[in-house]
Amino acid sequence: DVPMTRKIDDLVISLACKYGTPIGYVQEQNGRLVQNLFPIKSTENEQISSSSKTELYLHTETAFHPYLPDYLILYCVRGDPAAATTYADITDIIEHLSTKAQSILRQPRFITTVDLSFRTEGEEDQEVLTSIISGSNANPQLKYDASVMRGTDDIAQAALDELTSVIPLCTRDVILNTGDALVINNKTTIHGRKPFTPRYDGTDRWLKRVLVRTELPKDC
Repeated sequence: DVPMTRKIDDLVISLACKYGTPIGYVQEQNGRLVQNLFPIKSTENEQISSSSKTELYLHTETAFHPYLPDYLILYCVRGDPAAATTYADITDIIEHLSTKAQSILRQPRFITTVDLSFRTEGEEDQEVLTSIISGSNANPQLKYDASVMRGTDDIAQAALDELTSVIPLCTRDVILNTGDALVINNKTTIHGRKPFTPRYDGTDRWLKRVLVRTELPKDC
């Protein structure tokens, strides 16, 4: 139903505008402001939003990008009770990290590469040097994606491994049903998804996603 889909898109954009400016990236879904997320057979085992049969690991959205989104909005058009969205917040995670690991994670000693969703046309991968924890001690921020990140040395990798090991202690689930909207702070909360079995018959889980920035780059 095209009119209904447009009405939903308008609704999600309206919600997104309460948090900032909806954005898109030309390399991902051709820069669409409202992205459709549903299982695709060719990527069902990949670390990408169109996967299904594998767990989508907890991650910061577009962690490699210099202008990553501040928020993402997930609106459920059609749910699947098996496909729980998972999430964990930095304020919980940091309580389980050693002081040494926290210090190392604040240093630019980590490499992240480019998400598969930005390389669907066979684009060359790239490496970006980054820290993982930033912000003040009172208001820490997190940039994390285990599937594309690694330490630049053994000490950095050990700190990243410690972070990865404590994240499950802080992970929560939420089931999105039809009409539910979930707003995720991309600076403080990592998110993922549990595996589910798609049918590929037009009745699978379907989300609308909008990415939001509170401030736009000066050249936009």
